[in-house]
Amino acid sequence: YPLTVNFTLSTSLSIDDQYICDGNLTDPVLMDNNATWTNSNPSIGLAASGTGSIPSFSPVLGAGNSATISFSSICSSGSFDINISPPLDISSLVSEYNGNNVSCNGYNDGSIDLSTIGGIPPYIYSWNNGSSSEDIDSLVAGSYSVVVTDSNGCFLSSDTIILTAVSYTH
Repeated sequence: YPLTVNFTLSTSLSIDDQYICDGNLTDPVLMDNNATWTNSNPSIGLAASGTGSIPSFSPVLGAGNSATISFSSICSSGSFDINISPPLDISSLVSEYNGNNVSCNGYNDGSIDLSTIGGIPPYIYSWNNGSSSEDIDSLVAGSYSVVVTDSNGCFLSSDTIILTAVSYTH
């Protein structure tokens, strides 16, 4: 007696939501050649639908826009969101001593108060002097710069901030 068993195997594949830095190219989402996918918001810069892997693209709409990508293949199906993160912006306020940023040549009383907006907090700060805090103090005259990275990996490098000191000549 032959035994016949019929069954269907279907799995749901979980792909994490994608956060894209405003103005950056996305990473492709690799899928098998039989996969099909649809995009709920083609105006972000990705085609409305396709087969196989989802290609990388550069978002045309700015921050705050999103799309839901639904996909299906022989063995799995699911969906995930693509979200365009707001751009980072930083500004700085430097110490001031009678027109200079450090009170006297050789002193270390300069400071930089950084303000960060945009992106997705929390932020990571990486200053060229090794500091990792938002604001830095006890600074001597010199050049300082910072790279700010948000929780999605989007980053912005500051312009060089130059602190000056009074220099006396005899």
